[in-house]
Amino acid sequence: MHISDPTFAGWLIFFAYLAVVYRCYLQYLKVKVGFLDHNFWLVIGLFLLLLCVNKQLDMQTVFEASMKELAQSHGWYAQRRMMQAVFIAILSIGLLTGLVVLRSVLAKACRQHKAVCLGVLLLCVFIVLRAAAFNHLSFLNTQTYWGFNAHSLLELTALCVMFYGTFTRRSGTRHLATAHFADKKTETQSAAIAYCAENGDDVHCPNCNKPATAKAAQGRQFKCKACAALYTVRIQ
Repeated sequence: MHISDPTFAGWLIFFAYLAVVYRCYLQYLKVKVGFLDHNFWLVIGLFLLLLCVNKQLDMQTVFEASMKELAQSHGWYAQRRMMQAVFIAILSIGLLTGLVVLRSVLAKACRQHKAVCLGVLLLCVFIVLRAAAFNHLSFLNTQTYWGFNAHSLLELTALCVMFYGTFTRRSGTRHLATAHFADKKTETQSAAIAYCAENGDDVHCPNCNKPATAKAAQGRQFKCKACAALYTVRIQ
């Protein structure tokens, strides 16, 4: 197997991909139905896994060689620059469409994991710029320092943002779960009814029969000071 980027920067980014994929896998396992969409972590994880594999296999080089051979055999090699620009435009539109679909289908998860989505956006920008550089349309400085250049720094930054994003929602998830069950408990408790004959009657808690401090009024809600039960007055 040919390793396309055996430098320190190349291997660092490769293992950074693996770390974020692993974090996505853990989040996928922790998802609870009704709180977060597990498809979000599945899509992000598979996307990163493909980029991770391609990081050292460098499949775009094979694709570029195939397209060059095709252009030469069909006689439009002289127009390769225009074709390269068209390819970059199609790639950009495709990635943008993918982001829009992700945002539309998994809108709730995207709102809950903004750092992860920002990382995905940065990776898409990196993919477009990297593809442009392969096609001699570079927009960034390609000078290398210790194996790092502008492209690799952008890629690594995106992965760091995503790795951070896989942790930031954990406390929020617990909070969301607590709020969800608290709401369910409140709904159950407030479903209790204290029946009275008319407005102004004494009210007693239907749970422990503790008298309320206020008088009856249709629809008035009470919280029992003795047992903390919530109940609503209904005039019969």
